Order: sequence, then C-alpha cells, then structure tokens
Amino acid sequence: RLIVPLYSDGFDFCLMAITDDWGKSWFTSDPLVSIANSQPSLIRKQDGTLVAYMRDDGPPPQRVPTSESRDRGVTWSPVVDSDRVDTGAGVEIIALRSGRWLLINNDLEEGRHRLAVTLSDDEGKTWKWKRYLERDSEADVKAGAGSYHYPSIIQAKDGTLHASYSYHQKQSDVKRDAAGKPANESIKHAHFSEAWIMEGD
Repeated sequence: RLIVPLYSDGFDFCLMAITDDWGKSWFTSDPLVSIANSQPSLIRKQDGTLVAYMRDDGPPPQRVPTSESRDRGVTWSPVVDSDRVDTGAGVEIIALRSGRWLLINNDLEEGRHRLAVTLSDDEGKTWKWKRYLERDSEADVKAGAGSYHYPSIIQAKDGTLHASYSYHQKQSDVKRDAAGKPANESIKHAHFSEAWIMEGD
C-alpha cells in the first residue's frame, strides 16, 4: 500500500490518497478534521498503527496535532494536540534504523528562529534527546535574524541524517547573488548523526 498525505489550505483538514496497485487506481481516506490541521507526515508503529503528525494553524496553544489509523490509513482517530510545541509551521517525522523516531520542527510558540531535531525511543511517548540545527536568540530576532522552516529529513545508507530546510535572512546587508539581488532566501542542508543529536547542545 502506498499512501500520499494531502491537505486543504482553504478548509484546514487532511486526508490520505491510497493505492494498492502502485498508482493504477486510487481512493481516499476519511478526513482528519480539527480546528486547523494541515501538512501531515506519517510514521508507522511496530504494531502497524499509523500516526500522522501535522502542522497546527489553529489558535493557541501551538502544539503538533496527531491522529492514528489502525486500518492502514483508511479511517483516523479524532485529531488531538500532542505535547510537542510547534509554531504552526511544517513538521516531519521519520523512523530510523535504530528504531528511534526523529521529529524535526520549529519548537516555538511563536516565530521560526529555532529548528530542532528530537529523538524518541518509545514511539513518541517521550522525547529524550534534542539538538538545534538553528537557534537564534531574541536579540538576534530583533536584529533581523533568519527564519528556518519547512524541514525535510532522510536517513542515508550509511545511517547518517540529511536535513534540508528553507532559510530566509532578514538583514539588509546580506551577500548578493550573480544577478545582484540580495541572497536572503535559500535552502540549507545539514548533515549529522543520531549520536550528534544525543550529545545535546
């Protein structure tokens, strides 16, 4: 089974496009509905339960909404807030070869000036290790620090991790590109390991 997570910006809900014949035919799941959830990222527990971690575009408190499916993505439990703080920006979750789960997101109530990678060794019940790929201070923010968002992450064959994410710099004195325009919007790439995350900041 191949599942493609989808969402609507206008209606703020998610659903899954599902195919059991590698794309020859498709059907959709029941919708995942809350006040404002979008951009689901899926992970599977060892017992086969699927968990969707989503972006929260709703009112405070800003938390990562979650929902579970026990029938391979067709029906979903009510969407609830997890204990993971998120500023209402994109999140991604993956299962690592070690069995740990990795969540990458902006772990803030407001702003996108921090980007964290967090590890769980009990399928999301607790998150024991955290390290920051980006962490600007409040003073940096006032001075026009960067904004880091829409992260994506994969594990390579050698077990190391590759993250990419949007980087928007607000300062006016940034370097200029070949066309003479301020190079203040780009994609960053970070390469690191589980051990690096577990060392902490």
